[in-house]
Amino acid sequence: MFGAKGSGKSAIIYKLISAKLKTQMELGRTLGADIILKQITRVGKKILLQIWDIIGEKQFRMMLPIYSRGAAGAILVFDMSREESIDESKEWLELFKSGQETIQPRIPIILAGNKADLVENRSLIYQRAKKLVIDHDLIEYMEVSAKTGENIQELFTTLIDTILIERGFY
Repeated sequence: MFGAKGSGKSAIIYKLISAKLKTQMELGRTLGADIILKQITRVGKKILLQIWDIIGEKQFRMMLPIYSRGAAGAILVFDMSREESIDESKEWLELFKSGQETIQPRIPIILAGNKADLVENRSLIYQRAKKLVIDHDLIEYMEVSAKTGENIQELFTTLIDTILIERGFY
């Protein structure tokens, strides 16, 4: 999971593994990368997710290509309440893809607009996000809210199902 600082990456992960939302103060600051493990069941198989929460600070961006190597899938998160956040997503995406091996199969990436609970008029954001998905061959755009839990489970199951399909497990 990667994207700009303050986009809510850690909050999304915590909401996935816990029913309550922690504040930024309770979550603390991501240092480099946090690795979270969660076991889930899909199509009768137990799957251990290894979720990497990559730091979003600009000065640490150059670490992203290293962390992206060997990834089975990824979620690029942006803050829907900050219009410039979607523009920053393009830079994050290019940096992530620069770490991919050319012999490696395509890495499915979902674009996630977080903080949907803070934005009333989503049409412009939706159009810009869909364009980014098409232009960069991402699998989907989803609007989520770590605060309310909206689409958090669906975000991860969509990515997992895509990985399983592309790798021939379905």
